[in-house]
Amino acid sequence: TLSLHDALPISVILLQRVNTYYNSRCQAMVLVPTWELAVQVHGVICAIGKYMDIKAEVCIGGTGASRRQDAKLMQGGTHIIVGTLGRLNNIIDNKVINPLALNMFVMDEADKMLLDGSVRRDVRNVSKNTRHLLMQSIRM
Repeated sequence: TLSLHDALPISVILLQRVNTYYNSRCQAMVLVPTWELAVQVHGVICAIGKYMDIKAEVCIGGTGASRRQDAKLMQGGTHIIVGTLGRLNNIIDNKVINPLALNMFVMDEADKMLLDGSVRRDVRNVSKNTRHLLMQSIRM
């Protein structure tokens, strides 16, 4: 289980690299294996980001609000998206955001997710055009 202690370092790195002055587009994507982790990481990013005028959105499957959320993301103003693989793939495949505009792609619990070959392929699809790729594992 991810704790505040685990989510804080990666969140701080992300927040330091977001540029709110020049643009309000999505600049980073955070991939987590479960919706519970997505909600926790999003909470940490929002708690710190509110002091920096950085906006984040949590994107998880099965919410029933995907179309409304996609429209909100297309309008801009969201700097960081945190979500699960299926939902992030859906966002990329539906051209909700331009993956070429992403500066950072972060994968939490990378060791666990990359064991599955189909997940590796999907991760490559989501992350292939980003400039910075960070992977975090809380296991030793």
